[in-house]
Amino acid sequence: MGLAATCDLGQCKQFLCMRIGQRDGKTYLDQVSYLEKILKRFNMIDAREARTPLPSGYKPDPFDGTTTAKLRSQYQSVIGSLLYLMLGTRPDIAFAVTQMAKFAANPSFDHLNKAMHIMRYLSGTRNYALVYDGSSDSGLYAYCDSSYGDDRTEPDRKRRSTQGYYFSFANASVKWHSKTQTLVSTSSTMAEYMALSDCARDCAWYKILFEELGKPIPHVPLYGDSRGAIFNSQNPVTQKGIKHIEIRYHYIREQIEKGTVKVYAISTADNTADIFTKNLGPILFLKHRQALGLEFYPLNREFTQTSMCEID
Repeated sequence: MGLAATCDLGQCKQFLCMRIGQRDGKTYLDQVSYLEKILKRFNMIDAREARTPLPSGYKPDPFDGTTTAKLRSQYQSVIGSLLYLMLGTRPDIAFAVTQMAKFAANPSFDHLNKAMHIMRYLSGTRNYALVYDGSSDSGLYAYCDSSYGDDRTEPDRKRRSTQGYYFSFANASVKWHSKTQTLVSTSSTMAEYMALSDCARDCAWYKILFEELGKPIPHVPLYGDSRGAIFNSQNPVTQKGIKHIEIRYHYIREQIEKGTVKVYAISTADNTADIFTKNLGPILFLKHRQALGLEFYPLNREFTQTSMCEID
């Protein structure tokens, strides 16, 4: 058998419902076509715009009643569509979607209204894209944060903390994460320390990836706003606040010793990872959304193309 024939298909313009465009040394990644389809599907194409994914100050609670099969099906359809957007190109809705997804088994009408509020936010920001600046000298950076004991959505209502982190490369997000921690934290330092350790795992993976690509990096800078957590990660001593923590969360100490990660302090106001841990007001939300690399750009002929994505 001879070698398989190869061919150059040209510049990639679409991948998994994500549209890819390049202009002036920048790469644009968006899901505008897919977003417009789901807005039409749920009759939200002309909805009144919302400034943030969830109303300011809103904290969801579990529904104590029993939902209907129709409401459950509708809610799961909405959340499923939002999850695909969030995982692809919209880190700005990560906290809102992951929080509301917890109620998919037994949603209330209030939960559905808040899910549609996310749709209203997306309706006003549909022409946003992740913009990677190839001409910048901005390398890989990680930002991490945790919100202590504010999650009331778990069935046992043990007030677990919410952690979030993201990686920035070429001035835009390449990975983001928002989830409720599996352990109940006894202090904000413990919650932040666990978040740093989880983020360090991805830092180690990225360092290996860059080495395999032939572009090795000396270390991954990791920024956090808890000086107590940073101190504990850099000093392998037994502290009262974390002496009972599970051994696996000391992973970050090993990575710091190996030189894979270097941890730096950053002010809370400048820590964009805060957008993944709580429901922010409009001023802070808009500030951090820009730092994620999301920018509005007008659709033009260069980027217009027929989408191959279909919604069942």
